[in-house]
Amino acid sequence: MSIVVIEKPFDEMKLEIQANVARYTELIDTYYEDHIIESTHFVIFLDGKKCGYYSVFDHVMLTQFVIDGKYLPRAQELFLEVLAISKAKEIYCSTSDRLLLLMSLDIQKEVVVQDYVFQPGFPQPGKPGFGLMKAEETDIPGIRNTDGGFFKNLENNIKNGELFIGRDGENIVSYGIIEKSRLFSDLASIGMFVLGNERGKGYGALTLINLIHQCQDSGIRPIAGCFVKNQYSVFALKKAGMISFNRLLKISV
Repeated sequence: MSIVVIEKPFDEMKLEIQANVARYTELIDTYYEDHIIESTHFVIFLDGKKCGYYSVFDHVMLTQFVIDGKYLPRAQELFLEVLAISKAKEIYCSTSDRLLLLMSLDIQKEVVVQDYVFQPGFPQPGKPGFGLMKAEETDIPGIRNTDGGFFKNLENNIKNGELFIGRDGENIVSYGIIEKSRLFSDLASIGMFVLGNERGKGYGALTLINLIHQCQDSGIRPIAGCFVKNQYSVFALKKAGMISFNRLLKISV
């Protein structure tokens, strides 16, 4: 067996990556999507014929492993070769990525559930007097003073019309974000941040409910990722009627 791998830029791989992610049984959020896009991508050739591709993030983390149909009987063999070539130490894997999940579980040393991925499930009512308004550049100082560094790309988020301010009456109580997917035009990740002195009052769920409506009114499918340890956000997502059928795993090999 002769295996050769050739590095390719994302622009040349985008359609293949889109096709693979579209086959997942559940949606992924932009956090995981960014890890895939910002990986280094390699096409796999077996005995001179293209048989698939793989992607590695930050030189050590495998994020994609795709084998074309007729080569699937040799998938495990190819997977082990890819690990040897890439020197990947761990795998960042969605439970909805069936092939990569199965290959990883066969040789795993440790599996850690890192994130939940939520999608709308049961519509919930909002609250009279609470609403979202789009953030403007003039809002940047106020947001920076109250978001605890939550928004890493604040200026770009505002420029792209992705950031919202939650108000209950005249009071600013939360911030919300709709971060558009870079792979699919009809998909976006939503997230929220509640100001410290306003927590425990249900504003997290209200912000998410309003973000869901914003997305759906624009023909966008909302999705929300959440670290497993962030139980405050998990509670808010469930209260907003969202459900999770997908996990993101860190698998040591």
